[in-house]
Amino acid sequence: MNIIQSLYLRLSRNEFIKSFKPIGYEKNANYLVSVPRNAKDFIKSLSFLAGLKKTGRVVLLLPKTFGDLIDLFKSDLFETIYYENAPTIFSQEFKILKNLLKKRNFNSLIELNVPANISLPYLVDVKRRISFYDEKIFPYYNILVKGDASAMNDFFQFRKMNPQILFKFHISESKKILKKLNKKKPLLFVNGDNDIQWEGAKFILGKDSLSINEIYKILYLCNTYYGKDDEFCEFARIFDKKIILSP
Repeated sequence: MNIIQSLYLRLSRNEFIKSFKPIGYEKNANYLVSVPRNAKDFIKSLSFLAGLKKTGRVVLLLPKTFGDLIDLFKSDLFETIYYENAPTIFSQEFKILKNLLKKRNFNSLIELNVPANISLPYLVDVKRRISFYDEKIFPYYNILVKGDASAMNDFFQFRKMNPQILFKFHISESKKILKKLNKKKPLLFVNGDNDIQWEGAKFILGKDSLSINEIYKILYLCNTYYGKDDEFCEFARIFDKKIILSP
């Protein structure tokens, strides 16, 4: 962010000091949600997003790199708006997004990134702007929640949802990929340089040229995950795979 952008944000911050109703949520509300740019954090937020979807219509603002993962979701769950780089005020990316959203009405803006992007409240005129607690981001965000994505469930007063409900997997498609790679179950998904003994087949991440979409489909069918505690590990947790973390 350049000096002009920073100066404008500081000088205009008082525009966001207005009264609002902070507690609870409105039925059939419209939410604009900026999801975490970190892939692991995004997957960890899926339980919250699944619950939020039950309360209204959700528009996700997210990096283009998440497109393959979103393709694994059931259709029509979320509206998605992609960006190349995190939008900052006056940037070309920001102008494109503002034009896309200028005729849209939202009940809440929810920022799940830490630190929060304080340019986002300038995208849409919305009274409730929610993010994680950080005194530096008030009043750009006027509802600050202490904790992680699961704490958002408590604020919105809905129970924790199983993120498995978001996904659609056709087992036949995954099996075709395994057949192409000459892999059979029991299957170990290896993510990293280290390796372990395994009575069965192994899929080693990075060894074969596959799309992210195909990798997640293989992980969905695997029996055990071995490797780093990253986004693939978090995905394996969602689907109750046995997890063995590498040293």
